[in-house]
Amino acid sequence: MSSPTLSAAPYPELGAIISRVQSRFIRAAVPIEVFDPLLKDLLEVTCSEYGFIGEVRHDEQGKIFLRILELTDISWNDHTRLLVQQHQGGKPLEFHNLDTLFGVALKTGQPVVANSPSTDPRRGGLPDGLPTCDRSWACRCSTAAT
Repeated sequence: MSSPTLSAAPYPELGAIISRVQSRFIRAAVPIEVFDPLLKDLLEVTCSEYGFIGEVRHDEQGKIFLRILELTDISWNDHTRLLVQQHQGGKPLEFHNLDTLFGVALKTGQPVVANSPSTDPRRGGLPDGLPTCDRSWACRCSTAAT
């Protein structure tokens, strides 16, 4: 009996994405030079319309929250347009309510996949003006053993 033939990785571009990100980190690029192209690559690989990359931070009480480092343009109405403009102007965009799909990933460290986020019991809703989301994926990546 012969062993099955191993096929090429289903996402060969992931190696190139990782290589580009590592190169940017090694040359100490500023965060936007690292995360903007990374977000674009991840959106393309996952066939996603929008997304964000953030970092886990801790408030004065030690509770975690998410500070957005890079996000796609979510300027769908006046409110979201203002958030994007403020973020691009240097004002941090932060999420303190972690009773959400991405919050589950942040709190547990486990990936979260929701193929029907509008009915998923872990959902926290969408801000006004955001389009519906057909699928959701969130993961917490770490640069240290935490």
